[in-house]
Amino acid sequence: MKRFHSGMWALLLAGALLGACDDRKTVAHRGEPPPVVKVPPVETRPFEEGYAAGFVAGKTAGRPRAKLPEIEDVEVLASQEAGSDPQRASKWQRGWVSGYLDGFRQSSGHVK
Repeated sequence: MKRFHSGMWALLLAGALLGACDDRKTVAHRGEPPPVVKVPPVETRPFEEGYAAGFVAGKTAGRPRAKLPEIEDVEVLASQEAGSDPQRASKWQRGWVSGYLDGFRQSSGHVK
């Protein structure tokens, strides 16, 4: 019987210690809003415009079962399409390449 009582006291003591050990930092910061991190917006318009133009060109160039062009060749085409227009920089050209390849795949029956 004494073992039961000493075990019970140990259990009660452990429970009391665990109850007393709460995280005061968490409780103190609950009412404060989280910090706001300001990130500049990502400009996607040049890529989207290039993609749309490249998609049309790729659909026009693609023929059923035609071989998919090499990426290097498509990059050359994108550079030629961009010309010296400052609005058609590298983002526009990357979009054009992606759009061209997607349009070409669609019209030639290639599966991505």
